Amino acid sequence: MKRTKSEAEETRQRLLEAGMQVFLERGFDKASLEEIAQQVDMTRGAVYWHFKDKQALLEALLEQKLQPARQQLEGLLRDPELRPLQKITTFVRLQLQLMAENEAYRNAQLLLQRCWMALPAPAEGRSPWGEEHYLLLLEELYWQAQSERAVAAHLSPLHLATYTLGVVNGLVQQFGQLGLSRAEARRMAEQLVYLFMRSLQ
Repeated sequence: MKRTKSEAEETRQRLLEAGMQVFLERGFDKASLEEIAQQVDMTRGAVYWHFKDKQALLEALLEQKLQPARQQLEGLLRDPELRPLQKITTFVRLQLQLMAENEAYRNAQLLLQRCWMALPAPAEGRSPWGEEHYLLLLEELYWQAQSERAVAAHLSPLHLATYTLGVVNGLVQQFGQLGLSRAEARRMAEQLVYLFMRSLQ
């Protein structure tokens, strides 16, 4: 019997969730499409119906879980109501809050860390996960912040942007490993944002 569009989408979503579980438990290299299919009582052929290969499933999973947060962060960095330094501070705070409070985002970041080496090399040096894009936006914001004398003028905006992303990525990785409660993670996030802002003075 021919499946409806909604049934096909439900099957695809079940495979994505099974993929999340298997990739987190076993990593990309040790995971298999057959094991992912077995998690939801399907055949490997059912997986191939929706995904070209294991890497395509991983990329679709990361795209689904990270895209909402990316859109939120993008909107924040372009918000005309905030001053440049406010945007940068809130960018750091929001990333940590997402790790503390959004399980889907937290699991996607853990998945990205665990399976990073399995992802394709970015074309022309650009990552599909937004790092270079954020770097350019943050660099421009630091230029603006310096023009408002909110950040020391002798510091390179590019270096400041690189430092900001390094701090965020390092803290996101640590958050994923600490196993904090939501309340503990929220308190820690606020303290870390405070320390980050002090480091810019």
